[in-house]
Amino acid sequence: MSRRGLKYKTGGKFAHVNRSIVKAAAGHNTRESIKDFDAYPHIDCTRTHLNEYLIGPRSAVGIAEAVDELIRETGHNPDTYRLDGVRVMEVLCSLPPTFEGDQGAYFRDCVSWAGSRYGGHDNIVSAIAHHDEGAPHVHILLVPRMDGNMRGGKFADTRRNALIADQADFRAVVAGPHGLCLPAQAMADEERRALAARVVAVMMREADPATKSRGWAWIRQAIEADPEGAAAYFGEEGEKSYDFDSRKMGEVISCGLLSPLPTFSAAPSGVPERVER
Repeated sequence: MSRRGLKYKTGGKFAHVNRSIVKAAAGHNTRESIKDFDAYPHIDCTRTHLNEYLIGPRSAVGIAEAVDELIRETGHNPDTYRLDGVRVMEVLCSLPPTFEGDQGAYFRDCVSWAGSRYGGHDNIVSAIAHHDEGAPHVHILLVPRMDGNMRGGKFADTRRNALIADQADFRAVVAGPHGLCLPAQAMADEERRALAARVVAVMMREADPATKSRGWAWIRQAIEADPEGAAAYFGEEGEKSYDFDSRKMGEVISCGLLSPLPTFSAAPSGVPERVER
């Protein structure tokens, strides 16, 4: 499970983006933004019809309008809401390809957990399960509200303790009951460096726009600091196969600050294992 906040901020760690970023994220999830599937080899277009709309509109425009409506309910104008505020959160929950349990039940539990954890089920504007990539996963978009106010800073907190708390709660409420656990052991430093190098190599080979941006130095440091999270989210070609979501780094960085959390794997015994990271 990983989460990120989508915000519209200039300077600092965030790239300049316009308001269309919500539509861009929603368009990826609905597949509307993909005009040429040949450019996305990790997506099998023959299986896209298997994707499931669990909650919300089936169009990016509809999702963006739903976001604006929820922001209005807090008394804010979505056209003038603070530029450095998190307007939308995206929660991404993945399954290993070897998972033999009930995928539908798992994804429904993920959606239920996200609503309970981040202010209420009414905050969720979209939940779409993807079955056309290597690893089944669900994208959940929600507006971070609580007690009638926007609470993006609270829910999208990127500090380590907050991330660990979210991950631990997800493991207890969702992953564990479905027989999932964290990897048996953390990667050694040498393996982490090698993994980071593979992620960077793939991005350079694919000429990812992020590698040419002014923020590339910071992006590369983020990859080296959390190579497992980067590999899980962006994909890499190496001995390990995470295949979490291969969205281009440039697209994600332009959306906001990604806050990766450890991924889960199937527990042979069906009992979750606790691993300190």
